[in-house]
Amino acid sequence: MPHPATDYASQVVSGEIVSCHWVRLACERHLRDLERDDIYFDEEAADHAINFVQSMRHYKGQWAGEPLTLLPWQKFIVGCIFGWKRETGLRRFSHAYIAVPRKNGKSTLAAAIGNYMLFADGEAAAEVYSAATTINQAKIVWNDASQMIKKSGDPAFTELFTHRKQPSAIEYDETSCFKPLSREADNLDGLNPSCAILDEFHAMKSPDLHNVINSAFGARQQPLFLQITTAGANTDGICRDLENHVKSVLEQAANDDSYFGIVYTIDKGDEIDDPVAWKKANPNFGESVYEESFAQAYDRAKSSPRLLADFKTKRLNVWVSVSEGWLDMLKWQECLEPEVTEEDLLGCYCYAGLDLAQVSDLSAFALLFPPQDEFEKWQLLVRFFAPEATINESERKTQVPYKPWKDEGLIIETPGDVTDYRFVNKQILKEFKDYDIRTLAFDRTFSHAMIQELQDEGIDVAAFGQGFVSMSTPTKDFERMVLGGELNHFGNKVLTWMAGNSIVKTDPAGNIKPDKSHDTSKKIDGIVAAIMALGVALADGELNDSPESPIDFWG
Repeated sequence: MPHPATDYASQVVSGEIVSCHWVRLACERHLRDLERDDIYFDEEAADHAINFVQSMRHYKGQWAGEPLTLLPWQKFIVGCIFGWKRETGLRRFSHAYIAVPRKNGKSTLAAAIGNYMLFADGEAAAEVYSAATTINQAKIVWNDASQMIKKSGDPAFTELFTHRKQPSAIEYDETSCFKPLSREADNLDGLNPSCAILDEFHAMKSPDLHNVINSAFGARQQPLFLQITTAGANTDGICRDLENHVKSVLEQAANDDSYFGIVYTIDKGDEIDDPVAWKKANPNFGESVYEESFAQAYDRAKSSPRLLADFKTKRLNVWVSVSEGWLDMLKWQECLEPEVTEEDLLGCYCYAGLDLAQVSDLSAFALLFPPQDEFEKWQLLVRFFAPEATINESERKTQVPYKPWKDEGLIIETPGDVTDYRFVNKQILKEFKDYDIRTLAFDRTFSHAMIQELQDEGIDVAAFGQGFVSMSTPTKDFERMVLGGELNHFGNKVLTWMAGNSIVKTDPAGNIKPDKSHDTSKKIDGIVAAIMALGVALADGELNDSPESPIDFWG
């Protein structure tokens, strides 16, 4: 009877198990390598790892307290990593790259593998690390591993380990440890890992942490660098580079006997609304990934470029270029209420956001009016300011029609070659006379002393952080307003241009914020100012039905 890893490979290659191109190639590699003389598949070693992993227990959700039951695809991965040996008897694979969509249990599997490397691998003074871009992300796998040990159901096994909170560590046999690790660590020198688990690899902007860990394996005979991830938007990062390397190995275009890799995704030409494609990408389809909830997620995603990109990366493991737009511009064009004029808003209450240029760029001052009196939609007015030199030079470099916009009054020209903050302040004070502005949100990094001048005039101001924590809720609510046709932007051409330029970044927790870094010629200042204004409106109790958490201005 074939080993479960070999049986899975055979069923994939025969078509009995629906799979994508890259999974088939990984399985073909396994079957092909069984014929080699210079390496061998040690079924006993593979079973030893599989059985240990299956001795771990779930600690949350519907399976809490139950032993892990590995599905065939998981047995294939664990069996290959630990079963393949070199002629010396040492493990063949020092690196393993596993790319699979969310909700397929990859963190749980990684945590159990980490515990195996800590306790059952036979490595003296084992050092196991769960690594990620942030310490909170790194603690996800580490915490899963810690809870698995605590809930093992075998007191004799549990008592072998000590769990520490500060600093976080699982310790075994006085010499071995399992710790979370991030690029935030004060000192990454001196690592001697026997195993490192790099979680959500796609989120890593810099290769530094990966490279430090990779270079520290030299003192171990058979270390394991386990990289687990979904796809992301950083198509120029190290994660995508290594995935391309893995794919080259699977295609036999590159030779790397030390690298195990498997990528669960859809095939080129598959329709993203096809349940067969969903099953290809999600090996736990029908187990922890359900067709009904999958279909509901797709229905929600169809209405938004951002949500659709998120659906592709997180649920289908498809890389999406960061240049893909955020707002649905057809919906944006529909966000008009022609019968409303600026004069109609005089005296109405609103909230303001100020995105101020550092030196000579565009500045944006947004006024956002919640529905009130006879107005059913949110009303958005945005004033743009730029020095004359900026208007001329920017149009020459980018071919963006700054001069016509200035002539139409959409951009207000400020005196001199750099941003004249006093001039901008005077314009803002005029707006305060015309409208009932409750609070003005400003970016504390760039607003300098001019905010103090506004405070001296009795204006209520709020410093508004530009991080994920503070920006995510109003960014998502702004998107909902556009999609729901709940906004009137008065057809402002500059703002419409910026809406088309806007993209968002997403952190591992699913928080989003506008991204200014992708192309400095594609301005988004007006959108950022509008989101800041919405942020202080939300903090003041407007749109109380928002499903997001409260605003933290300092995030």
